[in-house]
Amino acid sequence: VVPTWIPDDTHRAAVTEAWMRPTEGVRVYVDEDSVGCAVPTGPGSVPIREGLSLTFHRSTGRLESQRFYQQGLLRWSVDYHATGGRALSGFYAATERLSYPEHGLITRFAPNGTVVSQQHYDRGVLHGWAKHWEEDGYPVCATLYDAGRAVETVLPDGSRRPG
Repeated sequence: VVPTWIPDDTHRAAVTEAWMRPTEGVRVYVDEDSVGCAVPTGPGSVPIREGLSLTFHRSTGRLESQRFYQQGLLRWSVDYHATGGRALSGFYAATERLSYPEHGLITRFAPNGTVVSQQHYDRGVLHGWAKHWEEDGYPVCATLYDAGRAVETVLPDGSRRPG
């Protein structure tokens, strides 16, 4: 379970700097459609993200994403549909800034809230089961991966096929 910081139904108008709980040396940056924590790096330089970063859909004011960074490296993210509700949630194992390798379970949701895929990753590489469903919950397939290589696929009727 991704440890979200604020409720999924939060709107931009409700967010204050106090919600962000920055640590010492971290500044809260605010604009029309985002609120985020970062370490200032000096004039003309891009601050390094540290802690919570929120973006909002400009059209609705609803959450677009909430992400957590450590020293500029993405650790977890929850993305939202413009109509509300989660679109994706997962963990990341970044080792350099602006790199977002998935790590662990990544879950994608349809706008109606139904889970449409769950995939396991090991530092950006599919490893373990990747399961897919239609928006109505009907299973599409499940594929077992070993270090990025498809080993076996199971179809809705229970039949199996290699890689």
